[in-house]
Amino acid sequence: MHAGDCRGRSFLLTLLLLVAFRAHAGPETYLSVDVGWGECTRSGAWTPLYVSVSHPKPRNATLEYVGPYDSSSSMHIGQSIALSPQQQTYALLVPLINSWSQEPTLVRVRDASTGKILAEEAIIDRAGDDQPRHPQLQTMNMGPFIGTSGRSRCLAELQTGTNGPTIGYLSPFRLPRVAEGYSALQVLVLNQPDISQLEPTQQNAIADWVRGGGHLLLWLSETPIPAGGPLVSLLPCAVGDLIAAEIPPADLKAAGLNDRFRTFKARQLTPNVGAIVLPALGIGKNTGAFAVRQRRGAGHVTMISFDASGLLFDSSSASQRFWSILLDSKSRPGDDRSNVEFLEKKSSSGDYNQSQNPSQALAAGQVMDLLGDVPGVGAFGFGYVAMVLIAIAIIVGPVDWFVLKKLNRQPWTWITTGAWIGLITLGAISIGSFVRSGDLHLRTLRVIEQADGQVFARQDVVGIYSPRTSDYNLEVAPASWWRPLSSDTYAYGRAVSRPIEFHQDDKGSVPLPMTINVWNLRFLQGESHQRSKAVIDAKLTWRSKATRIRPNVERSTPTLTGTITNVSGAVWSNLWLRTSFGVYQLAPGTNLAPGASAPVDLALENNLEWSQQQGPTRNSRYGQQRTIIAESPISLVKAAVQLDARRDEAIEGLLAGSWSTSDAAGESIALVYALSEQAPAAATLADQHPIEKHWQVIRAIVPVKRAPANEDDAKR
Repeated sequence: MHAGDCRGRSFLLTLLLLVAFRAHAGPETYLSVDVGWGECTRSGAWTPLYVSVSHPKPRNATLEYVGPYDSSSSMHIGQSIALSPQQQTYALLVPLINSWSQEPTLVRVRDASTGKILAEEAIIDRAGDDQPRHPQLQTMNMGPFIGTSGRSRCLAELQTGTNGPTIGYLSPFRLPRVAEGYSALQVLVLNQPDISQLEPTQQNAIADWVRGGGHLLLWLSETPIPAGGPLVSLLPCAVGDLIAAEIPPADLKAAGLNDRFRTFKARQLTPNVGAIVLPALGIGKNTGAFAVRQRRGAGHVTMISFDASGLLFDSSSASQRFWSILLDSKSRPGDDRSNVEFLEKKSSSGDYNQSQNPSQALAAGQVMDLLGDVPGVGAFGFGYVAMVLIAIAIIVGPVDWFVLKKLNRQPWTWITTGAWIGLITLGAISIGSFVRSGDLHLRTLRVIEQADGQVFARQDVVGIYSPRTSDYNLEVAPASWWRPLSSDTYAYGRAVSRPIEFHQDDKGSVPLPMTINVWNLRFLQGESHQRSKAVIDAKLTWRSKATRIRPNVERSTPTLTGTITNVSGAVWSNLWLRTSFGVYQLAPGTNLAPGASAPVDLALENNLEWSQQQGPTRNSRYGQQRTIIAESPISLVKAAVQLDARRDEAIEGLLAGSWSTSDAAGESIALVYALSEQAPAAATLADQHPIEKHWQVIRAIVPVKRAPANEDDAKR
């Protein structure tokens, strides 16, 4: 046989093998992932992933997210999808953690019938190749995170320096359809949105996010707007016809604009009652170029009367001066126009070195201490481990040696040593699975947020103590978004972590049945934005009261009067009222039953600030001082409301600016906190009968009316 014939046959055989392998491997699945707001997000926040998939043959599949969450656990989120030859895009919401773990963050497509992985893409992979698919991914933004959408991109000129804001963009079609999809943002900017083309689910999601503490900034196009809808009802003003706005030359120069912007088209805006007017260009709203802002729940909506995306400033500092007062929801009329602190400040919701706000991490640790303080919790102490190791050394060492020597079977030591280790290991597993240590405990904490006469958000925390290794099915509300509760979301270095599985659809992400080992605790947290009736009814009025401190010398002291009524079905064991002057406990030592009212008659002075309220403390395992919230009701409430750092910061800003600008804003607010230790369960365990304990915390933003001036004079 000639050498050429051999080479030809070898080539033909290789070709046939490649064809056979290709046929066995089956058709390829196409997979491509777009992350966040144009490859921008905030570590630890719910991040939208837009996954485009196709397959030559139609089949059912599961879209999976697998990624580290903290130093000991990872999240596995699954969503049922249908593959087809035509490319389709699915949205998946995940709490993306920018960790330094060796465990990669992946998106997979798995065949629903066989379980075979059809395709996968790495989002973050520290130990992977040198050519990542998402090299521009930004998750550790230093300044505020601003999301933009609408007719075109905008605000690109604000991305200067390392401490400036992060600007992300999503097309209107991809705007999230649940409020959690906006949780990474401080501000959402809509540039000339076509409101009639936004789906009702998108509009409702934006409205829920705003009420939860978000800030929406928008300006409209020249096209007509719908007569109603979730987004239109959110606006701080009535929208009229187009007019010609004219800016005086001196105001143009002060704003950093040239004469070409002296006249332009603007919308007639009629502010709602309680809204405030912010000068955008020029002085006041007489120029036609102004903005209107109004509180909605715990957040704000700001509307500009003209198209601000087309402005060209003569310097970056002029651009920052203009945008800062509009983007910062805390700005008020008369603020210094040179103040650009909002655009330059470090984000309080996580920075480059940590993905979790410090106060939120501390609050999570305190709540875990509360829910995990179960009587009789077992623990593997060092003494137990040391005794087991000593026993193994004695059995495997001298005892085994003497027994085999007596039987004249010393060569068996290789077999007996392995057998002893296997027997002890199986025994330990069996003890964990069948031996019961204590009782099964289920503990929950629910935080209810209220504003404008309705509940706008609920946050639930669940703690489960497992007395033995077993499977648990936690039943929660379907329209809620769940994740592990952790005080540490760094996820450094650990290559193998404990997976916690969730199933997601367009309504929520709920936990799947999970295995919890003996003497272990599992903590989960979930959030819902379904609105419902109020749980607190407050009728409060404040006035100035003259107090004589010396002969012929009087001091004006604000006083607060009225009632707070429990309109929920729970019994409140504690009740507090908080203003910018301090915090006051109402009806101490009494339980407020459903339908009962607590009177309010307070002089707003000389009271402890919220931050000064402190319960008993103890040293943690790391030597740090930690408040024992189980022994301090007000500390429990503080920890509960700080579990969402972004919302807590927004409400703190509302309270701080309310009383100082009550005349200009036309509104003052107070915060009412209530605690109930006889609350309904926030979640249940199917087919289990645990020992249960449940807490409920309420934080309500309530309006405070000012007494008429003549009434104040009459009181004097």
